[in-house]
Parts: sequence; structure tokens; C-alpha cells
Amino acid sequence: MRTKTDKYGQILAPHHDGELLGVMCLSNSEVEIMYRCTKGVQRVIRLLSVYEMDISCFRNGNIILSIMIHPAEEASERVSKAQLCRLGYGRPIPLKGKVLFLLDSSYGAEIIANCDDVLLESADDKPKET
Repeated sequence: MRTKTDKYGQILAPHHDGELLGVMCLSNSEVEIMYRCTKGVQRVIRLLSVYEMDISCFRNGNIILSIMIHPAEEASERVSKAQLCRLGYGRPIPLKGKVLFLLDSSYGAEIIANCDDVLLESADDKPKET
């Protein structure tokens, strides 16, 4: 399902105070982020056509504060310069993708990624491996 956001860019699926369970790079251009919301529902966020990504401060027990998605052309107005510099190894770079994905934590990992699309799925909807 397409990831829906409010007018500020925050995803509408419950996530605040949820637990970040893991991040998996499936290929050079696709990333899956799994989290469990406070009601116990597990979800997977799929980042498609990832151009740049930075994950910092990953710890046991990562607690999500917010998950935001911004159009690339609005990113410089919506996020800090320091966050954008994380994608360019300390300097701002032009964004190649269509959106900027940002997961902020109250404790633990922060993820910032420039990609073309963000999809949200229930972990139960994913095909089971045999």
C-alpha cells in the first residue's frame, strides 16, 4: 500500500513509541525497515530505489519518535542542514530521488534516506518463506 502522510509529512500508520526491529538492505537499491507499533502490530517500510542512506546510533531497544516522508524538492525546508549533510558524508548534496525518508528515535537509531518511493506493509502481508 502507498504510504500516506499528514500535511506535515508524518506517516499515518501508528508508529510513535514503537520499536524499530531491524533494517535489511535487500539490494543496492531496496531497503526494508521493520517495526512494531505499541499495539503489537508489525509493519515493514520498503524504501525503493535508494540513492543515499545513513543509519546512526542503532541500539538494542530503539524507540521510534516519528517517521516522515518529504518530497525531495521540499527537503531543505523541512529537515535540518545537519540531517541532509549525513547523506553527503558531511556536506549537502543534490537529492537524486523523489522523496526524503526520515525516521527519528527518542532512543536509538535515526535513519535518513533519499529514494524514489516508500511503501508500507503489514508484516503479516509479506509472503512466508518455505
